[in-house]
Amino acid sequence: SNGSGSKVALSWLWKRLDGQGVNTAEMWKKLIKVCGKALESVDADIPYQQNSFELFGFDVIFDVEEKCWLIEVNSSPSLSCDSHLDNRIKGGLIVDTISLVDPIAYDRSAVSEICKRRITHRKSGSLLEEDLQRILPNTLPQRNGEMP
Repeated sequence: SNGSGSKVALSWLWKRLDGQGVNTAEMWKKLIKVCGKALESVDADIPYQQNSFELFGFDVIFDVEEKCWLIEVNSSPSLSCDSHLDNRIKGGLIVDTISLVDPIAYDRSAVSEICKRRITHRKSGSLLEEDLQRILPNTLPQRNGEMP
């Protein structure tokens, strides 16, 4: 499905606009420019977190002269799925995001065991290095302040 109501697939929209003679490649450039400028304008206000990332959702509209207007930017936009289109688009977004982030492999059973131990034995000394070695065999995360 290509969606309905206010939610439609961008590929469907571009095809429809192309059919009306609209230069969608130019519209895409305008959209990228508006989103880039929005991020540049707040760059100093977004703290760098070396072991995390942020996903933003941009709401834009084009006027009859094909000018792109930014309506709002959502930090941590909803990934809930209410339709087949949501499943297709947001599922692809999640796959692409994980591919970009490229998380390191870890031992899930070790995480479970360590969490259970830490919950039941809160007062026993810190075993952080040993725990990390069990969770991330042959790999340790970057230390705070260490550049990638």
